[in-house]
Amino acid sequence: MEILDAHRILGRLPHAEGVPTPADLLGELDRLGIDRAAVVASWDLYGDPRDADEYERRTAPFGSTDRLTRVAVHIPGHPFSPVPLGAPLVRLAPVLHRFDPLGPAADASLSSLAEHATAVSLDATEVGLGAIAQLVRRHPALKILVLNPGYRDLLTVAELLGPTVWIESGTLIASGAIEWLAETAGTDRIVFGSGAPLRDAAGARHTLEMLELPEDARRLIAAGNWERLVATR
Repeated sequence: MEILDAHRILGRLPHAEGVPTPADLLGELDRLGIDRAAVVASWDLYGDPRDADEYERRTAPFGSTDRLTRVAVHIPGHPFSPVPLGAPLVRLAPVLHRFDPLGPAADASLSSLAEHATAVSLDATEVGLGAIAQLVRRHPALKILVLNPGYRDLLTVAELLGPTVWIESGTLIASGAIEWLAETAGTDRIVFGSGAPLRDAAGARHTLEMLELPEDARRLIAAGNWERLVATR
């Protein structure tokens, strides 16, 4: 069974221990039995987009392996953060980057991303499930991956899921939580992700291994649903 971690951060973090290099990350993936990962660079997420030369130099390591897929970071309305229409997935961080996800700048970016079938990811602990639900209503064609959903919000998560909304599995750690969500909202809505190194990758990986679901459903969660999420057609 192929496994893709859809929520990883590479690089040094301002408030936690990070994974400094792609080689270090690949070593972690090997230890956990994870084949590939979709990776946000910490310098994209926490750095200054005006530093173009440093930006290009630091993104070069992603080209050295096909096991790591770089997730773009976009700040709507920022003159040095163009809409990354060619990216497989675009991370938005409204609180960290201080923009209104429902404002006119975000509206323009999200409309363009939806038109090009480019998916976005949003952290539920940052923006809240209510704001994400508003985005779903405002941009019904926009594909959204909800990161870090809480297992205490399972009913809200189930109501949020739909044809254009996927959910990351890493924080759904309560016994039977993923199985209940799969039965209630469909197995094709769940994407494996760990949130590492901010969250425990080993725990997320163990939860995936222990799922009481048919093998074809486990394969969808492990990697198949990611392929559907990032498909541009």
